[in-house]
Amino acid sequence: MSPDLRSGFLVLFGAALGAGGFWLSQPAPGSRAGEATPGEIALQNKLDNAQARISSLQMDLKKAGVAATATPVVESSDDKPIKDDGGELDLNDVFKESKPLLRRFAPILERMRREGQKGALDARVKDLAAKYKLNESQQAAVKRFLEDKADRDAALMQSVMLAKGTSLDQIMTAGQLAARSQNDGLDAFMTTVLTGDELKNYENTRLAERATSVTNEANHRMERLNAVVALDETQKDKIFGISARSHKDYDTGMKIDGVGSDNGAIAPGQSRDEAILAVLTPDQRQKYEADQTRRRDEATKRFRDLGIKPPANLDLFDNQ
Repeated sequence: MSPDLRSGFLVLFGAALGAGGFWLSQPAPGSRAGEATPGEIALQNKLDNAQARISSLQMDLKKAGVAATATPVVESSDDKPIKDDGGELDLNDVFKESKPLLRRFAPILERMRREGQKGALDARVKDLAAKYKLNESQQAAVKRFLEDKADRDAALMQSVMLAKGTSLDQIMTAGQLAARSQNDGLDAFMTTVLTGDELKNYENTRLAERATSVTNEANHRMERLNAVVALDETQKDKIFGISARSHKDYDTGMKIDGVGSDNGAIAPGQSRDEAILAVLTPDQRQKYEADQTRRRDEATKRFRDLGIKPPANLDLFDNQ
């Protein structure tokens, strides 16, 4: 495998995500295009801080003379640019061939991750300290917990990425699961840090925050479907209830308008999507399936326009 292909892997993967971006970047029906949620803004700020730190590390390497002392490149037949043969490139094949290089880079990427997360973790601890009046000892304990969790999550992702036979679909799935589990364990840990009224305040605040998140995502799902199939008011209520109850953070102690004792109930053995489809009329189901087909076809076309074989599971690019 040529160095050009190895070094181009991340670019190609980025292009693949860009092609799938149509699938991922559709604005929620009823919302303004490009409008970001507070959570998305906070996440983008963290990513910007991490990127700034990475850029700083790159400048440090240049100042240290790494580039000037690098071994000269000797041209070989393997170094010649790869010509486009008009065929489709399977990113899983490229990823498989790139794993030896990724293994070599793993220690450097891990150092970059640790440096990049410092600012984000400090900001998070500062926010928790302000909200719940944490003393220095409590802040230190929380920071250690967050650092340890970040290290464990990163080690797990690295093991998945470098495991023999891992596909890009599997890595994307693992990445999505990791993103959803960012707060897992923190609430339980805080019960060991806080006591009395402080603990009660934390639990009530977190329950309200999770209720807001559940409500927003359930509304997003309902409005997105409504834009496609034109739901009536009864259907909106049912689909909102199903979406809220099926959310991983849903708790029966939450006070969410529109989620009653029976509204949104899911039958035993029934998935969330099956429950939602059961609310639709035959005509609405037909519209929904036609819209799903259109979205998959357009995403597939974007991959193929770039000369990339579409992933087997395009639903991984869907933000439903």
